Amino acid sequence: MKKYSFSDIRLKTRRLFLKVQTEGGRKESPSFVIYIYDLLEKKTEKPDFKFGIIVKRDTGKAVQRNRIKRLIREFFRLNRDNIKPQKLFIIKPKKICGKINYMRVENELKKLFIKNNIFKSN
Repeated sequence: MKKYSFSDIRLKTRRLFLKVQTEGGRKESPSFVIYIYDLLEKKTEKPDFKFGIIVKRDTGKAVQRNRIKRLIREFFRLNRDNIKPQKLFIIKPKKICGKINYMRVENELKKLFIKNNIFKSN
């Protein structure tokens, strides 16, 4: 598993994005909406999770949208080993995420993942 790469854990096709949004469960925090889809019925060689990020234009200008995406990717990079395999995620920031710092992103996503039993138990 590549530690600093995202090409192997990104959702890349429109079909997967639509499947996660329509058939997956929806969870909310004050700043994020997360769609979660379980892949337990499909066994793959590399049991890993995949994630995608959707940031709408009403969140802010391009600089703010790109910063939010970088912060979310950094959360997944640092917590890659703690997230359960066989799951697909879509993270969608709300409008109020325009000026958010990494600590807030990490705290909200960690609370949401722990609450919904997405982190591995050590």
